[in-house]
This record gives sequence, C-alpha cells and structure tokens, in this order.
Amino acid sequence: MEIKHSSAAEELQQRWNLMVGALNNDEAPPGDTGGQLPTLKNSPIYQWRVPLSAVSIIAAVAATTFLETVPEFSHEAHHFLRDAGWILLMAGIAVRLWATSALGGAKTRQVVRVGPYSLCRNPLYVGTLLIAMSQPFFYESLYILLGLMIPLLIYAWGVVPAEERKLQRRLGEPYRDYCRDVPRWWPRWSGYVRDESSSGLRTDSFRLELLRSTAWLLLPALATAVLSLRDVLNPHGG
Repeated sequence: MEIKHSSAAEELQQRWNLMVGALNNDEAPPGDTGGQLPTLKNSPIYQWRVPLSAVSIIAAVAATTFLETVPEFSHEAHHFLRDAGWILLMAGIAVRLWATSALGGAKTRQVVRVGPYSLCRNPLYVGTLLIAMSQPFFYESLYILLGLMIPLLIYAWGVVPAEERKLQRRLGEPYRDYCRDVPRWWPRWSGYVRDESSSGLRTDSFRLELLRSTAWLLLPALATAVLSLRDVLNPHGG
C-alpha cells in the first residue's frame, strides 16, 4: 500500500511539474519529433477555441442574470469592486496597445524583442487576461469568474503553445533563442529592452487595436445592464 501511495504521489508531482512548465515555459517549444504541443492544424482545442470560450462566457452571463441573487454588498465594497475592475481593464488595454505598437505589423514575420516583448513572449494575451479578470469585479459575480476559467485554460495550455510551435517553424533559430531568453508569461523585468521606434503607432494594426479598445470600454456598461436585469429578476439577496 505504501508503494502504491508513493507511486501515485510521484505521478501527481510529475503532472504538476509539467503543467507549471507549460504555463511559464522558458525554453523553446519542442520540435516536430517528440514534441507534445499541437500545431494549429492538428489541434482540436485551437480549432474550437472561439466557440468553447463563447459558450462558457455566455453561460456565465446567463447564470449571473437568471440564477444569482443580488449580493448584499456595502456601498464601499461595491465601489471597491468597480474601481478594481476599472484598474484591471485600463491596465489590460494599455498593455495591448503597448504590445501592438511594439510589433509594428511584424507579428509573424520577424522576432520582436523590444518593449513588452522583451519582458514576456505573449504581452497581447497578458493584456487580454487583465481585461478578462476585470469582468468578475464589474459583474460582482463568481459565475463570471468560473465562466472565464475555461477560456483561460484553453488559451494557456492549448492555443499559445500551438501558436509558438508555428512561430518556431516559421522563424527558426532566432525564435528558439527568444524562447530560451524570455519567459512565456511572467515578466522578467531585468531583461527589459526599450523600444526606440515609434513607427508602430502609425500601423493599421495599431489603429485596429484602438478600435478594439473602444469596444473593451463598453464592457462595464454591458455588466451594468446585466446587473440591472438581475436586480429585477432576483431582487432579494440569498
């Protein structure tokens, strides 16, 4: 019995190590031989990322609207949640704009190692993560937090590794060196390299990101509308 328990514990530890390594992998993605990370073509989770994420989020909003009762927050707590949501939302928008300007339209043509891309390999996704994590504060709902977990897992363990594998094949050794030097998620502040160019501010991709930012700014209004409907349908706290 002790041997079985020990083996099970070792197996769990190995799985945990693999999971943590995938989440913040400082090494280059594995090559085509022996690699376990899927390509974009043969990755079902990549192909289904948008519908799965949409279903999860829509279900969370529906649960918040029709199932959740109005929480009995104090006036101060309510304002704290809203302020926290705005801080995360504006930080996410700023990170995405910064990352888009640093790319300068070279998203898949060359390795960019300046600005936010000198801190981590996926600053655009980090910005999106901050925007996503602002939503439970605006909705004041655990359902929204739970609904975001599925998209976060899909992108962290399915989409991003597949995209990095594609970039490895397209950009070759320079990208593998980049992966060895720069972490996937957690910023390495000591490696920061300033972006001296401002040409990225004049690209079509940056203008498109500005338009997206206006859409992000509408999210708190959507949350307010959902909460107003919830207050009508479920007026009493549990």
